[in-house]
Amino acid sequence: MPCTGSVTPTRSRRFEELTIIDLHPDERHVIYRAGLNPDRVETDLGPVRYRYHSMTDLSAFDDDSVDLVYSGQSFEHVTPDDGQIVLKEVFRILRPGGHLALDTPNARVTRIQQEGFIDPDHKVEYTYPELRALLTTAGFEIVTAKGLNLGERTVETGVFDADEVAGHSGLFDELESCYILCVVVRKPG
Repeated sequence: MPCTGSVTPTRSRRFEELTIIDLHPDERHVIYRAGLNPDRVETDLGPVRYRYHSMTDLSAFDDDSVDLVYSGQSFEHVTPDDGQIVLKEVFRILRPGGHLALDTPNARVTRIQQEGFIDPDHKVEYTYPELRALLTTAGFEIVTAKGLNLGERTVETGVFDADEVAGHSGLFDELESCYILCVVVRKPG
């Protein structure tokens, strides 16, 4: 279904370098295979570099060298043990006061949709209390936690309503009733 809308321009910030880490297409689940991006792309805001390997390996980054790490719809693709490694490495490379922004499916809602995993490549899906515990155990402070695609009726009735979830886009405070968890945490300092 086509979507229409408008985007309000915001002030863009230049960056020293943006690095995108992704699995090599040959290592991805077949439904996620695509071509490789160039190693480096020059943009108006700064250079973007592409690296192809597991997000558990952040050894190329020095301690306290990064301001922001964003993990969008990827944390559920590693095992719980590897998730702890990722969080430990992110904590190591973030500068004091640096942030990790993470979004991932909410197991509380996805389990109503289907008891088993929704995506064949997901290793784990977390509830918000589980994710919060992982993040704080790794040493992070929660800055904000919101949800996407609100499903209050779904949670109340225990019957998944795709129209409700799809029809409630935006950020919501009722994150435990949302399909996607969105959390921003900070390395103390």
